[in-house]
Amino acid sequence: MSVSHKIAIMRTGRVIQVGRPEEVYKNPANTFVATFFGDANIIPHGSNRSSRYLVVRPENVRLAEPGKGKLAGRVSDVVFMGAYYRVEIEVDGFAVRALLPRATRPPSIGEIVSVDWDERNVKVVNE
Repeated sequence: MSVSHKIAIMRTGRVIQVGRPEEVYKNPANTFVATFFGDANIIPHGSNRSSRYLVVRPENVRLAEPGKGKLAGRVSDVVFMGAYYRVEIEVDGFAVRALLPRATRPPSIGEIVSVDWDERNVKVVNE
């Protein structure tokens, strides 16, 4: 991301998205770009699991008390990474990853938690 002022993401010989690294990271065109260009939670969105997804970066996910966030799940993994904890929460058959500051008390594996995020940090994409 720090090598260029403008990048192009290609898939099977086609350009999918062109833009500044920060713009592509924050506003990916689809799920492929979101996961190609950094870690991303791809969360099914809409009724009956349509082909629409929420893209939420792990650094934008926060934990809330059970029942007070957008989704509830069970903590399946907690890894100390130095400056932060990487926490994985199993929610309805998919995983949501969160990066929590080191100063935060990490949850325990098996603990039921809610995950939350600021809607301004979410991108809705197809595919």
